[in-house]
Amino acid sequence: MHILCNKINNGYNAKLNYITLNFKKKYIIVLNKLNELNYIKFFYIKNNIIYIYLKYYKNKPLIYLKCESISSKKKYLSNNYIIKKNYKLNYFNLNLYSTNKGLFDFDGLIISKIGGKFLIKVNLLDKNII
Repeated sequence: MHILCNKINNGYNAKLNYITLNFKKKYIIVLNKLNELNYIKFFYIKNNIIYIYLKYYKNKPLIYLKCESISSKKKYLSNNYIIKKNYKLNYFNLNLYSTNKGLFDFDGLIISKIGGKFLIKVNLLDKNII
């Protein structure tokens, strides 16, 4: 997952229109979520290569991704623990969790009443978008 986060962040820093990435199924789940939230323009797959088109706001990067899952530090977090630790989150960042039922954000975990592993923090860089 670190490769996905780094490629997207580096693409934004270099002001690229799109980036390419070798296909991995786990990337598709995250990209679908980012696409659903309109944090990227779109992505497609051709010949086992993922093409990710980046979205900018006033020529500035829209998001910054911070990968939180390190294989040696992966830890399951209960629903109650996540609720207690996330009450201070605001509209400008989003945490994504990996669960046995798929990828969820904070609201999805609350509704489903399940826990998960903290995967990625998505920071919205321009506060004027919302």
